[in-house]
Amino acid sequence: MASERVKSLVKSIAIAGEVDVEVAKRNPELYDIAAYNKILSNQPDREHSMFFLNLAIPSYANLLEVREYVDLVNQLRKDIETFKVAPKYAYRVCINAENDELKILYATSHNYYERFHELVKQYGELVRSLNDMLWDSVKYIEYKLLEHQAEEVKKKVYQFYSRIPAKYMDIVVYLDYNMIEIYVAKQIMGRIIGKQGSNVKQLEQLLKMKVKVREDEFLTQKYAEEHPEPPQDPEVLKLISQILPILKQLEKKGITLEQLKKIIETLEAPEEDLFSKDYGDYQY
Repeated sequence: MASERVKSLVKSIAIAGEVDVEVAKRNPELYDIAAYNKILSNQPDREHSMFFLNLAIPSYANLLEVREYVDLVNQLRKDIETFKVAPKYAYRVCINAENDELKILYATSHNYYERFHELVKQYGELVRSLNDMLWDSVKYIEYKLLEHQAEEVKKKVYQFYSRIPAKYMDIVVYLDYNMIEIYVAKQIMGRIIGKQGSNVKQLEQLLKMKVKVREDEFLTQKYAEEHPEPPQDPEVLKLISQILPILKQLEKKGITLEQLKKIIETLEAPEEDLFSKDYGDYQY
C-alpha cells in the first residue's frame, strides 16, 4: 500500500542520533533543546518549502473546499509530519494543506547546517516519489478541483441574476480560457445583457472573467411554453374573455384546468373507447 511505502521513505530519512521530542525532553543534556524551542516558537534558523502534491491548479483555487484533497492530505500527514531533535540541531517537517506545501523548519545552536541541506534534498526526493505513487489520485483531485471551481463560478452567476429563474439559463465555464458562456432563452436576453451591456460588464468585473451571452433554442421554446404571450387575434381574445367566468365557476367546484383538459379528451374519445373494456378475448 502507498501508506506503507511512504512510511518506509520517511523512516529512511531519519539518521542515528535524531530522536522524538519526548525522548529529547527527558534527556536535555544530550540534545539541542534550544534549537527545539526555536522551532516551537516559530523562529527557525532556516526553512524550506516545496510543493507537496504538485497540483496543476489555478492560483485562485481553494484546495480545502475539495474533500478528496483534504482526505488524502490527512492520510499522508500521519506518515510524513515529524519533529526530531539531535545533539546539534532540531527540525520539523509539516504540511500546509491550504497551499499544497511541505515545509522543513530547522534550527541549530551549534551553527550546524549540513543536515539541513541533506533534509532539503531527501524530502525533495520523497515528494517526487510520492507524486509518482499517487499520480492517479493527484489527477483526480485536479479534476475535482476544476469541477468545484466551475460550480463556484456558476453559483456567482446565478446569484448575480437572482431575479431570473435559473431554469432558463445554462452556464458553461471555461477555466482554461478565463471565460464563461451563458445560454439563455431569447425572451430574457435583454435582462441578462442589460442596457448597452451594463449587466455583462458588471458580471465580468465580479468574476474577473470574459462573459458571452448566447441564445439557446430549447430554453427559448421552454420559456414560450411556460409563458405564452396573449394572442393578437381580437376574436380569440373575445372567446377567452367569455369562458373565463365559466372556468372560475369550475375551479370553485374543484375542477382544475388540467382536469378539464382530461375530461374533454375523454368526452371526445371514440364511443367504443368510452364504453368498452377488455376482458381477455371478450369485449363488453
